[in-house]
Amino acid sequence: MEWMWRDYPARIEPGETQNDLLKPLLEGQATEWIEMTAPRKVRPQRLPQVRAIATYPDESFYVTRQEGSNWLMQTMKGDMNSQRYYWLHSYDNTLLEVGAGAFDYNGNLYVATSAGLQILDQNGRVRGILKMPCEANLVSEVVIRSGSISLNTPSGKAYTRKLNIEPAELGVRPKSQGQG
Repeated sequence: MEWMWRDYPARIEPGETQNDLLKPLLEGQATEWIEMTAPRKVRPQRLPQVRAIATYPDESFYVTRQEGSNWLMQTMKGDMNSQRYYWLHSYDNTLLEVGAGAFDYNGNLYVATSAGLQILDQNGRVRGILKMPCEANLVSEVVIRSGSISLNTPSGKAYTRKLNIEPAELGVRPKSQGQG
């Protein structure tokens, strides 16, 4: 206990992450979200009668939510059968609110949730969580650009954060991250 309180009442300063996925993403980048006005655009939904969270870069499958759970389902293109694949982390084991998501160049999935912006690897595991600037149910689109990620809301607000990230190349399958 003495060690825990050694600097009291000094302010607690966050340290550098040791998370092997987050560290290169955050390296040398600003740690805060910037609020902006989102550009208005109409994007046709390619998936009939299904609210997809994200579509894989090579368009071989899309991701939806399994209602009543924190599982995200993977559905192969042209197939109506889904399988549980991505498990979202909940700090208190409650049902999460889930907004939109997007894949990056490496095949990592970024999903807006009430626990934060969750980053999942190709094997379906949460590898990092970033604090959200708004409520997850207000995120209608996650946009990954070279060097940044944006969360767009239906009201026209956008929140952007710099990350060492590259957008997915549409029609191209990301390099495998392996089974590890």
